Amino acid sequence: MMKNAVLLFLSEIHLSKGKYLSSTSYHAAPFADIKCIQTNEAAVKYLLQKLAGQQETLDYIFAFSTQKTKETISYVDDRTGQQLAAVQRDIFAGEVAKVCPELAKKIIYVDYDENCSAESIVLYVLKMVDEIRAILGTEADSWRIHTDLTGGMRHAAVLMLSVLHMLKYSGIEIGQAIYANYFREDTSRNRIEDVSSIHRMFELVSSTDSCINFASMREVEKYFAAVPEGEISKRLRDLLISMQEFSDAVKICRTGRFELSLKKLAANLQAFKNYQGKSAQEQLFAQVLETVERDYGDIIKAEPSRIDIIRWCVKKGFLQQAMTLFTEWMPGELVKRKLYYPSPVYDFEIRETCQKSDLGYKLFENVFVYDFCSTLEKLREKKENNKPNGMTKNSLNMVRMYFQNNQTGPLPEYIDKKLWKSFMQEIKYVAAYQEQIRAGRLYIGDFISDHECLAMVLDGRKKGDGKRKEWQLYDYLMDYKLNAQTIYNYLTVVPGELLRDLLEKLSVFPEEPKPEQVPVIEVPTIPYYAYDYPNLIMSTGSFNWDDRKESICRMLTEGIVCTDTSDIENLLYVMEILSWLRKQRNEINHAYNGVDVASSEDVEHYIMLALKKIEQLN
Repeated sequence: MMKNAVLLFLSEIHLSKGKYLSSTSYHAAPFADIKCIQTNEAAVKYLLQKLAGQQETLDYIFAFSTQKTKETISYVDDRTGQQLAAVQRDIFAGEVAKVCPELAKKIIYVDYDENCSAESIVLYVLKMVDEIRAILGTEADSWRIHTDLTGGMRHAAVLMLSVLHMLKYSGIEIGQAIYANYFREDTSRNRIEDVSSIHRMFELVSSTDSCINFASMREVEKYFAAVPEGEISKRLRDLLISMQEFSDAVKICRTGRFELSLKKLAANLQAFKNYQGKSAQEQLFAQVLETVERDYGDIIKAEPSRIDIIRWCVKKGFLQQAMTLFTEWMPGELVKRKLYYPSPVYDFEIRETCQKSDLGYKLFENVFVYDFCSTLEKLREKKENNKPNGMTKNSLNMVRMYFQNNQTGPLPEYIDKKLWKSFMQEIKYVAAYQEQIRAGRLYIGDFISDHECLAMVLDGRKKGDGKRKEWQLYDYLMDYKLNAQTIYNYLTVVPGELLRDLLEKLSVFPEEPKPEQVPVIEVPTIPYYAYDYPNLIMSTGSFNWDDRKESICRMLTEGIVCTDTSDIENLLYVMEILSWLRKQRNEINHAYNGVDVASSEDVEHYIMLALKKIEQLN
C-alpha cells in the first residue's frame, strides 16, 4: 500500500473581529462541507476523506512554519466563549488531532524566516527536502506526496513546487495539489479545489525538457497516462507513438530506423498542429511542442539530409549516435556524391570482390570505402573470366547481385534494355495483375501470353514452394498474395536453369560473338602520390592511416577507383577521419583494455570538420 504525506506552508491565524477564534465552512464535493479554523486544515481534512475511499490515509504532514505561526495568540473561542492562549501551529495540530490523532503526532515543521533574502530561499528548500528524505528513508518509491497550495506568502507555491521537483528524483510519486479557495466577500462560495492540473502543467514542461535534451519520452508518456481518455485525440496518439519511435531510434541507435521515424514524426507533428479540435491538454502540449519543433527543426523538415541528422546528433551531445551514423552512412554519401566510387569499367568486379570479402558491414559502399584494395592485374583477370557476352555462371550471378543490391548495379551486356525495362514494370504491377485475375477481369491465358517472362518467374517460384508446387498457376495466383518485393527476393536466389531461360527471352545476342576485349584504362596525366598529402590525424597505437592512404592514391592513379573532385587533399582528409572514427567506435564499443580512446571534444571536432568538407567537396 502506498504511504501518503502532504506538504504545506502553514498559514497565519486571523482572529474574527480581532479576538474570536472562529471556524469557516468550505464546500468539499463530493464530500460534506468541511469546517476549519485555518485554511491548511481544510486541505488536510479533504485529503483524509479522499484517501479513506482508497483505503489509505495521510501518514505525515511536512510544513513550512514562519515566525508568526510559532507565536502565542490570545483569543476567545466563539464556540465556548472561553478566553484562551496558544501557539498558532499548536492550534493547527490540535484541530488535526480531532480527526486523526496519529497524524497530529507526525507533523514535521521546517522553520522559515519570512524576511530572508531571495538567495536564502534555496537553503529552506534543501532543508525541507532533507527532512522528508530522512523520514522516508530507503522506501521513497512507496510514498506519494500531495501539496496544499493554500497558505503562506506569495511565493510559497514556488517554494513547495521546488521541493516537489527535487523529491521527484528520489523516486517519490507526486500526488494531488489542493487549494482551499476563500471568498472574503461571500464565504458561502468557499470551496476546496483540486488544482493538480496546474502542477501537471509544470510536469509537462519538465518532461518536454527531457524529450529535447535526452530524446526521452518516458516522462511525456507518464504525463499523458494520467490524462482522461477523452482528452487525447487520435492525432496526438499518433504523434506520441512517432515521438517514441524516434526516441528509440536515438537511444539504441537504430541506424536503419532513423530516417523513417523522422519522416513519420514530421508528418504526425504537422497533422497535430493542423488539428482544430484540440482539448485543453492538447492545446497546452501544442504550446510546449513549439520548443521541440525549434530544437528538432533541422531534422524534421521535408527531406533532411543524412548530414543534417548527424550534425543534429553532435549538437545535442549524442556523440555515440553521431559516430555510428557517420561511420555507417558517410561511405554511401561518398559513393553517391561521386567523391569516391568504382571505375565504371570494373564496377561489377569491384562489387563482386566486396561481396566476397564482406566483413560484416553488409552495405557494399562501406566495404568499398573502408577496405577494398585491388590491382589492375587482378581486376582484368576477373573481368576476362566473367565474359559478359556469354551466359556464364558469373553473368548469371551478376543478375542475382543486381536484385540483391535493390535493383541497382551493372547487368550483362547481352540484355536488351527495352525488354528489361518492360520486365521490371511487369514486376512492379504483379499485385495488380493478381487482383485482376481474382476479379475475373484478366484471364490466366491472356496473362501468360501478355506477360510471359513474369509468368515464368511466378511459375518457377510456385514450383519451389513445397505446399503449392503441384498447383496450377491460376490456383497459385488466387491463393497466394504477391507483391514486387517477393519477386525481387526470389530473383536473388532464382535457379540457374530458370534464369537462363528468362535471360534468353530478355536478351539480344550478336550472330557471331566476338571475344571480349578488356578495355585499356588511360592512367591520369597527374598521378597521385600519398606522400604529397599530409595526414590530418597523427597515426597512433592501432590506427595507421599511411598504408590505406597509399592504396587509395594508387587505385586513383590506376583508374580502379574514381572521383569527380579535384580536391584530393580534402577527400583524403574525409576518408582519414572516417577510418579513424571507425577505429574509435570499435575501441569504445568493445572496451579494449589499455587503449587510449579519443576525447569527446576530438570526436565532435572531427565529425563536424568532415561533414563540412563533404559539403564543400561537392
